[in-house]
Amino acid sequence: MPGEASPAARRNATAALILACAAWGLSFVFLKDSDTILEAALGEGAWTSACWIVAVRFLFAAALLLPWPRVYRAVTRPLAGDAFWLALPSAAGYLLQAAGMHDLEAGTNAFLTSLYTPLTPLLAWLFLRRRPRVRIAAAVAVAMAGVAILTGPTGLGFGLSEALVVAGAFCWAIQILLIDRLARRHETAPFTGMFFLWTGLLALPGLAFTDPHAAFAALLRPELQLPIWGLVIVSTVLTLIVLVHFQPSLDPSRAALLYVLEPAFAAVFAALLHGEPFEGFKLAGCLMILLASVIAELPGLHPHPVGKPAAER
Repeated sequence: MPGEASPAARRNATAALILACAAWGLSFVFLKDSDTILEAALGEGAWTSACWIVAVRFLFAAALLLPWPRVYRAVTRPLAGDAFWLALPSAAGYLLQAAGMHDLEAGTNAFLTSLYTPLTPLLAWLFLRRRPRVRIAAAVAVAMAGVAILTGPTGLGFGLSEALVVAGAFCWAIQILLIDRLARRHETAPFTGMFFLWTGLLALPGLAFTDPHAAFAALLRPELQLPIWGLVIVSTVLTLIVLVHFQPSLDPSRAALLYVLEPAFAAVFAALLHGEPFEGFKLAGCLMILLASVIAELPGLHPHPVGKPAAER
């Protein structure tokens, strides 16, 4: 098993994951634009456009990465199996996130998604027997209060879209724990390529009752090219290669703390590119969720013990 990551490796991983968070923050704008264009073109519900977005995003990404000889020659049956297990919660998370985007602003979606930060230590306790401290319970309470505030003064703003995104946050927390356990076993590029392929394939059954001709015609529309290819290249291929390569150098809880920067970047990009307001109760709710992440992770962060990956601490 790999030993403890060096301080330089942890610094490099931290910088890389911050850049990944910026790319993910931009992905919420790309997702919103893609969903709006596809929904208008297809005239169907949120799940239809969500399945098309996830399938196209990850199958295109796999097509860009897997054909390289050094990549596909390194694909083995154990690698493909581990990539499939990682793709299961990931595909669910991406579908839930894209479907929830249908009736939400990009910034709101991003901050609800960030709930995976306090959820990651809780799931590590349940599945990896890593008992959380009292601060984790406090972080969850603060995060739930932030969600309640984010939905509006009456609390009536919490509907199906918000529930879908929160369910997706559970999937992201599972993904973080699985990356820590599975990614370190394999080379980055082939493992990421197979992960892309499985994720895209898992979204295909949702397209069974759609009109493929109308969908392909919509995908060729000029106004969809920037958000779709931005999702594929910037927010998928480059970002997830960085994630798979660098996250194993950090404890998964420390990585989850860094990922809380994602909604902050998303809010900035949504304000700059979409003119979304972020004030009043929305700002207060988002700050509560950020505070929950800080409470959950800042005290007692430790590097991997020598000879053990983080998931087996």
